[in-house]
Amino acid sequence: MGSNRRRMRNKPRKHYSALAKRAKYCGAIILTAFVAGMMIWKVNSDVTHLQVQLQQDDRDITKLEGDLARERAAFNDMTSVMNLERQLARMGIAMEAPKINKLVTMDRQGRPKESVAVELARSRNSKMNARLAQNTRRKR
Repeated sequence: MGSNRRRMRNKPRKHYSALAKRAKYCGAIILTAFVAGMMIWKVNSDVTHLQVQLQQDDRDITKLEGDLARERAAFNDMTSVMNLERQLARMGIAMEAPKINKLVTMDRQGRPKESVAVELARSRNSKMNARLAQNTRRKR
């Protein structure tokens, strides 16, 4: 081992000229600049591609929002009371709305529960019946 060190120590060193050193550094800088330029070009290309894709997606979203608005309007038109009656008449189906005291609402367990409208109708009916009874008593 010692002899190896001695050989290395005694080996003449290569002396590069200043021009060769500058050329070496200049080549490294040019290579680094080229690699950085290629990376920038690649990133720019990816960003441009993503911009085009986002614009296309925005156009698609706008188109779908318009389609959704048209479909909702058509659905609301079809389900309006007037149009339902018109459609039923066109099909020859005779239907009428149920009386308010005939409505039955169900709770989550599937049992019938009294709705506010039914209770209101019953109270109105009982008040009306009470008034009718009073009027008939007075007339007798």
